Amino acid sequence: MKNELFYLKSADAFHEALLLGNGRLGVTSYGGTDRDLYSLNDDTLWSGYPRKMNKSCADDFKEALSLVLQGKISDGEKLMVERVCGGWSQCYLPAGDLIISGDFGKIRNFRRSLSLDSACLSVCFDGCAREAFVSYPDDVLCIRYSGEALPPIEISLDACLRHTVYTEGETLILEGEAPGDGIPVYVDAAEHHIYSDDPSKKGMRYAVGVRVKSDGKVVHNASSVSVTDATGLEVYLTVKTSFSGHHRHPYLDGADYKTEVLGILDAALKKSYEELKMRHVNDYSALFGRVELEIEGGREDLPT
Repeated sequence: MKNELFYLKSADAFHEALLLGNGRLGVTSYGGTDRDLYSLNDDTLWSGYPRKMNKSCADDFKEALSLVLQGKISDGEKLMVERVCGGWSQCYLPAGDLIISGDFGKIRNFRRSLSLDSACLSVCFDGCAREAFVSYPDDVLCIRYSGEALPPIEISLDACLRHTVYTEGETLILEGEAPGDGIPVYVDAAEHHIYSDDPSKKGMRYAVGVRVKSDGKVVHNASSVSVTDATGLEVYLTVKTSFSGHHRHPYLDGADYKTEVLGILDAALKKSYEELKMRHVNDYSALFGRVELEIEGGREDLPT
């Protein structure tokens, strides 16, 4: 049996999408045809900034514990919330979306799959084949399109957080900012994502960087990249945040996230797509291939 998930249509929702990642950079692929969407995560991208906890609450804690031991659990919980807890926990946030758009016309023989042996994603239909993986050794998302004649394609970035998108040299960059405070959506509040003009109350900053290689004509627009007259297209992406430790302010004392993004892309593009894929597969399969579980009687012809 193949260690493979495969489907005969694109994903319409998150729970139908296929996931890629390297432990830091996470990617959700929906496998669309005319609109190929990759949603992005970085494991350090959260709202908020370091705050001091209430250190004078020992007596309140003892009182709450006494109430619980008396069986007055609700009273103990209420006291903890009102006097001990230091506000809401902060929110893990999406970094944004990579969108690759092109009019492929009528779609025939569509197949979307994820190899568990290689952690490589594949989307194929008449006239186009796509492959994607997220490399741990090189810390990048790699996507390759191939076909006899690809239609005009546009590569763009978007995010639900406060952000700007621009082109710098041959790099398309989304630069974003997380809220300084996040309140859960299930809480009745005037605002759930709070941005402040006070630098000491600002949240984490981050950047998404994209580079494109193609045998066609590549044009770097103000906020997107266009590719025409191509039979091959490669897209490379990485994300970095200003997180520099739990005790350091991510806005005032954060890491140089943009320089890190450009450095990662510079290093990755010194290698060919084939070399990046080989390094990824060797790294991943050395871990995944340590254990095998065989279940007989499967149906390889049925989509997952």
